[in-house]
Formats: sequence, structure tokens, C-alpha cells
Amino acid sequence: MAGFRGRALRIDLTRGTHTVEELDTRLFKDFIGGRGLGVKVLSDEIDATVDPLSAENKLVFATGTLTGTGALCSCEFFVVTKSPLTGAIACSGCDGNFGTELKFAGYDLMIVEGKAPYPVFITLNNGKVEILNASHLWGATTHQTEAQIRAEWEDPWQARECSILSIGPAGERLLRISSIVNDKFRMAARSGVGAVMGSKNLKAIAAKGTGDITLAAQETFTTAVTEALSRFKTTSMVSQALRNLGTPFLVSILNSRGILPYRNFQSGIFENAHQVSGELIADTIQKKSRACYGCPIGCRKVLELNEPDMPLPIEGADYDALGMLGIACGIGQIAAIERAHLLCLELGLDPVSTGSVIALAMDLFERKILKEKEIGYPFTFGNAEAMVESVKRIGEGQGFGENMGEGGFELARSLGHPELFIGVKRQEMPPYDPRGIQGLGLHFATSSTGATHANGFTLISEIFGIRKKVDPLSPEGKALLVKEYQDVTAVSDSSGLCPLLLWGIWIDEILPMLEGGAGLNFTLASLLKAGERVWNAERSFNLRAGLSGKDDTLPLTFLNEPMKDGPAKGRVCELKGMLAEYYELRGWDKEGNPTPEKMKELGLK
Repeated sequence: MAGFRGRALRIDLTRGTHTVEELDTRLFKDFIGGRGLGVKVLSDEIDATVDPLSAENKLVFATGTLTGTGALCSCEFFVVTKSPLTGAIACSGCDGNFGTELKFAGYDLMIVEGKAPYPVFITLNNGKVEILNASHLWGATTHQTEAQIRAEWEDPWQARECSILSIGPAGERLLRISSIVNDKFRMAARSGVGAVMGSKNLKAIAAKGTGDITLAAQETFTTAVTEALSRFKTTSMVSQALRNLGTPFLVSILNSRGILPYRNFQSGIFENAHQVSGELIADTIQKKSRACYGCPIGCRKVLELNEPDMPLPIEGADYDALGMLGIACGIGQIAAIERAHLLCLELGLDPVSTGSVIALAMDLFERKILKEKEIGYPFTFGNAEAMVESVKRIGEGQGFGENMGEGGFELARSLGHPELFIGVKRQEMPPYDPRGIQGLGLHFATSSTGATHANGFTLISEIFGIRKKVDPLSPEGKALLVKEYQDVTAVSDSSGLCPLLLWGIWIDEILPMLEGGAGLNFTLASLLKAGERVWNAERSFNLRAGLSGKDDTLPLTFLNEPMKDGPAKGRVCELKGMLAEYYELRGWDKEGNPTPEKMKELGLK
């Protein structure tokens, strides 16, 4: 095989067995790999109405076709399952090294099914697979778990070089906002995938591979990567902003645009934004950069804080974590935000959902819906100490933290105010206010996995004018823009390429990498069609799971309450008109269902 391995590793935790299966290579032409292939496998193998936390649900760990080939930013893998948070499909991407190690070990996919009778962890060392007792690891943090697994690994070199996925106490407790952590500082964070892993009594997976990946056409591949790298270097967002500051460079820019999530999206402007900006971090506590496999950017920043309980260098929070743990909670103390982010990593919590539910609780407290006696301490916006303490209590299930651990929708509903939840399809909103960026609002509403920007980041064009200069405040042309970003991102995700790649190159430059790396001879039209196929396959799963077009909406805050300040003052998200046009462009009916003609065109059931 070239690029892809053509094999899947299936692990049945109920029986304690594993098998290796050959994959039909036609699947790679239709779904490319990664996210797309994971969606196809999950859709074929489970009933979409299954309880997400039952043994009948499955976890698919899917590497991209170009993962590990040396293509630009070729580090990505996806955890695909049915989400316990949304009831929809979960496609949680993760960078780092696990995907490459799984690929080097000889597998495109690892399918985990059933439920172990007691806590277990899996070790994968090339062709040697073991399911081992993890009772001694149950209750440990992700960092403690990784350290113990490495200590138990026989070969010290492999112990150092293997890549480990693990859940923390949050995943063990089946919290719907729990994550899977990779090598201490990377996450498959969204949609509650950690809870699915916990429901299977699976504490961790450690992988090490030493196999080579054959390329289909070395010269074609090298030329494609070289030309894409040259394009990268001419894009200031990549070569300067992301490389020097990481994604926290967004803080200052989005503040100037008035689309920050300040105080649970009550305002788009944070007067103390400079205190958590990428510029300030770089000038004070940032020590060096760290990159994933195949990455020329190095967006991850290693920080050193002069804090007694954080003595070692850490990988700092990205913009999404800064935005929700900090700005959404009205907090401008970077040390507190980084401490909370580190707790999320150790406990296995999604920082976006965790920050969102804390911001919601603060909002409810200030509206006098929540009382101090229920929480245990004053819970006003800006209370950094309370925010950090709440992260700990959520992860460990202490006091009111147990209520917050079920996510923002359940918290708001349980208190009789579901209208105050800020999210889509029960998943909490990332830190971008759609009243000031209309296309991203449409994407949030239609995202197959609930509120996330990762699978259709129109901000690249709407705010930065990359590839297209468009007015972020206008709904005109946004339906087409959203469809394009969604389809293109489905291609890059399925190829195994980090989503930051799309800041510098586009789908036409992915095309020759797929040809030279994996021998997949797409035309530009057929590659876009593959991305569209992935998106419609996700839609089809969700419809079978019980979701409908009625779920393609936004919180009333964004639809009915005009922005109070900034460049978007007086604006709401004009979703209705954009959504109707979007459905038409997608080839869906007025209720948001793919038509039989569209499904036939894409070869979907």
C-alpha cells in the first residue's frame, strides 16, 4: 500500500480479543481516510439510536491517508463515535503523535468495541497487541497514568517514544464534557469522547510503531510538499502570527472586531484583553515553541510561570481555552487560566465546554438564579479563584461541580432556564460571537457535531480575508462560503492534516500530496465531492439518531439580542435566510434532509 495501510485493528473488550482486518481500498477513494473513513465505519457498524454510553457504541480511532507521510502538518487523527453530549456523531480531532504511531504500527484504523469487565489499558507495539489490567491506574490523572505506563514498558527507548492516549477522573465518571488526552498536552477534546472511553472501562492506549510508509510517487510528493511549504512562508498569518504567538494571537484581533465571548457572550469586547493576549504571553512567560509531526509552524508554546504549584514548563492554552476559561468568565489573570487549563488536561476535561459551563454558572449566579449556598462560594464573573476551584470540582465530582459536569445544557435545563445555554445541539459554543461574523454563525448552526469551528472555520476569510475578502457582518454569500469551508475541511481532516494548514494552503495543494503520497488520483471536483460525501454521511447518521433540521439553530442570545458594543453593535445573526440558501446549495429539502437524488449522487444509503 502507498500512504494508507489498508488494515484495521479491531479490539473487542468484552471478549478480550483482537483481530486484524483488511480494508476495501475503494473506501479511500470515496472517503479518503481519517474522519471520513471513521464516519463510514461507525455508520455501518452501529445503530444510530444506540445509547452512547452502552457497550453497543464503538470508538473508531482513524488516521488520515497522509498521516505520518511527511506531508505538511500530517499529524492528525480522529476519534469517531456517537456523542453522549449531543446524541449526534462525534468527530473529535487530535494532533500530537498518536496517529503517526498507529500508522507506523501498520494500521489506518483501530476499532474498539464492547466493554471490559474491569479497567484495562491497551498496548500496541507494532504487531503485538495486549489488553492489560488497569485497576491500579483507575482514579489517576492523565499525567500520572502516562508516567506509570512508561515506567512499566519493558524497553526504555520505546517507553520514551511511545504515544499514549488516556482519560482522567472525568472520563471515568462518564462526564459528558470529558476528553481524551494525548501525551500530556494534546486532546481529542470535544463531544464527550472521554466518557465513551470510560464507559468501556478503557483507561489508556499506548502505541509504538517502527514501520515505514511507502509513497506512491516520491518525486510528485516531494514537489507538492515543497511548493506547499513555500506558499506557507508567504502567508503572514502562518509565518508570523501563528509561528510567533500561536493561536492566542487571535485575542487582540477578535477584541478589535468585537466578537470575544466576554462574560458568557454578554459583550464582544474585553477591556483587559491585553492581559491574556498572545503578545503579552510571548513577552513574559513564553519560552519556546513545540511542533507536531510534519509541522513547520510550531503553534504550541511552552510556558514557564512563577507559580508554586506549577513549577515545570507546560504547553500553554490555545485561544479556545483562553477564550472560554478566561474571557467568557470575565477573567484576565493568565496564571489562573493556565492553571485551569492544566487541570483540564490532568482531569481529562474539554476546556471549551468546561469554561462555558462555568461562565453559564457565573451568569446564573449574577441573575440570582443560583445561590451561594448551592455552589459553596461567591461565583461572580472575574472570580479567578472560584473558576479554578470549579474546574477541579467538576473533574472530581465534588459538590456543585457534579451538576456542572453534565454540561451547560443540562445545567440550564435543570434550573428552568434552557434559553440561557450558549451552544448548538447541546454542545457548548467556542469563543467566537456569531453576531459579528455571520458565516461562522451559519456554520455553528449546521455543524454535524454541534457547536465547533474546527470543521468549517470561515473566520479565515471573514476576518482575515484569506482567499476571499468578505464582509463578516453581511449574510450575503455566506451559505456558499460555509458549504465550501465545510467540504474542504472534511477533505483535510480525512487526509490527516492539521486544520491550521488551511490558513496557508487550499484544497488544490492537498490534491498532489494525496496523489504522490497515497496514489489517490482525484480531480479537484472529485476531491470536493469526497468532502461533500463525508459531510452528508455525518448528516445521515444524525438524522437516523433522531436529530433534524430543527436542531440547526443558534442560542436566542445571538438571534434576538443585538450586540451591545463594538463594530457589530446592533447586529444579530441573520440565520434564517442563510440557512434556507444553505439547504438549497447542499441539495437538501426545506427541512434539512438530503434528497434521495443527492444521496444517490454521492453513493450513500
